[in-house]
Amino acid sequence: QSPQTPMDSSKASSMDTLGKGGNLAADIERLSISDSPAPGMPTTPGRVGSSQAEMAAGVDEILDTNEQMIRRSLLFDDGFSGFVLDLVLQIEASGQPVTLEVFQTCATALYKSVMHSESHPRLVDGPTSWAATVERLLVDPQAAAWFLETASKPTLEGDLPCWLEGGIVSCHVEEVRQVFTRLVVTAIGTVARAAQADGALLPVLEAVVEGIKGVVPSVSHHWRNLTHFGEVLQALAAQGRGCLDLMRERDVLALALHLFLGPKSPGKDMVKLSVMGASNPWPVNGRSEPDYDGVLRACSMMLHGAEKGSFPPMSDKMLDASVRPAGFKLCETDPMGGSTVLIGGVTEPLLLEMCLRGEHRMLFEVGQSLIAQLDKAAPEASSRTRQSQCTQFLCRFLERALQPTSATNAWEASEPDRLDICNQIVTYTLNQLRGEGGPSGDRHQQRTNVLGIKRLAQLLVLCGYPGK
Repeated sequence: QSPQTPMDSSKASSMDTLGKGGNLAADIERLSISDSPAPGMPTTPGRVGSSQAEMAAGVDEILDTNEQMIRRSLLFDDGFSGFVLDLVLQIEASGQPVTLEVFQTCATALYKSVMHSESHPRLVDGPTSWAATVERLLVDPQAAAWFLETASKPTLEGDLPCWLEGGIVSCHVEEVRQVFTRLVVTAIGTVARAAQADGALLPVLEAVVEGIKGVVPSVSHHWRNLTHFGEVLQALAAQGRGCLDLMRERDVLALALHLFLGPKSPGKDMVKLSVMGASNPWPVNGRSEPDYDGVLRACSMMLHGAEKGSFPPMSDKMLDASVRPAGFKLCETDPMGGSTVLIGGVTEPLLLEMCLRGEHRMLFEVGQSLIAQLDKAAPEASSRTRQSQCTQFLCRFLERALQPTSATNAWEASEPDRLDICNQIVTYTLNQLRGEGGPSGDRHQQRTNVLGIKRLAQLLVLCGYPGK
C-alpha cells in the first residue's frame, strides 16, 4: 500500500468532519487547493504561479458546482417542501388561522420548490394537496393581495422571470401551469371582490394588469401555452365594471389585438412579438395555431357596450386600424371567437364587434367570405365546425342588423348598407332552400350544411325579414 500524502490526509480528515455534520462552508474551505506546488512536482520558472492558480480555480469551480447541486437537491426534495405543507395543514387542523407570514412561506415554497421539481407527488391530488391548500388560503384578501403583488413584480434574482411568466407562460409542465393559473384566477376574484368594498386594494389589480402587459412578448414566444394566459386575462375582465375600466385605461385591448394579429398587426411601434403558429404541429397537443379563446373573450368584454372614442388614444388608434385585419382573420379562423353566450355570458363574437365598427365595404367582404365557406365541401370535422360557426355568426349578424339603431346597437355602417349585406345572406339561403346548392350544383354540396340552412330559414321567418 502506497504511503498516504499530506493532501490525502487532509481530504480524509475533511470527509470525516463532513460526515459528522460539520459546517458546509468550513468543509468546502478545507477542501480548497492552496497555491503552493504539491510535494514532488517540478517547478518551472514563470509558470508555477499561473499553473497552480489554474488548478486551484478549476477545483474551486467543481466544488462550487457540487455545493449548488447539493443545495438544489435539498431545495427540490419533497421532504423539504412537504414539511411546509404539513405545517400549514396542522395549523388548519388545530382551528388556528394561518397567518400571512405562514402563507408567504407556503406560497414561496410552492413556486420556488414544488413547481420547479422534477416530480410533483402532492401537487393536485385531494384536499390536502398543494393546489387545494393554497386555494383555500387565497380566500383571505390579504393573502391574495400579497400573492398577486409578488407574482406580478420582477423577482429578486433579476435574471429570472416573474411568477406570472414563470408559472403561466414559460413553464413546460402542463399540470403545473394549470395549477398556477387556477391559483392566480382565484386570487384575482378574491381581490376584485374586496376592492369593491375597499379601494385600498385597487393598486393590486393595477399591478396585475401591468404584469400581464409585461409578459406579452414571452407569451408570443411560448404561444403553445397561450391558453393559460388567456384564462387569466378573461378572469380579470370577468370581474365587472371596475376591472374592465382599468383594463381599458391601461391599453390592454391594444396589446391583446396586437398579440392576436401577430405579423399583420398595425401596431408596428408596439412590443416586438415572436412568430406564432407552426406548419408541423407537435404530436403532444396537435395544435398548429395558438389558442386565442380567452384572449378573444377578454377583447369582446372590453368592447361590449363601449362607446366610440371611450378608449385611450393608443387603444382607440389600434382598434380603428385593426377592424379590417382582425375581422378577416376571424372569418378564416374563428367566426364565433369571443362570444360568451354559450357559457352564460352576454358578450358578442369579436367579429360582430368589428362589424359594428366597420364600413360597408368591410361588411360586404365579410359576408362574401363567410358565404364562400358555407359553399365549400366539408369532408373534415374541422371544416364542418367552421361552417357551423359561420352559420351561427350569420344568424347573430342578422339579428343585430335588423334591430333598430340605438345606443346599444350602434353601427358605423348605415341602415341601407346593412340591409344590403342581409340581402346577400338571404339570397344564398333561398338558393340553398331551392336546391341550387353551391356554385357547382353538386348534390352532395347541397346536403353538407342542411342544419345551418334550416336555422337561417327559421331566423328569417322569426325576424320577419322585409326583403325577399
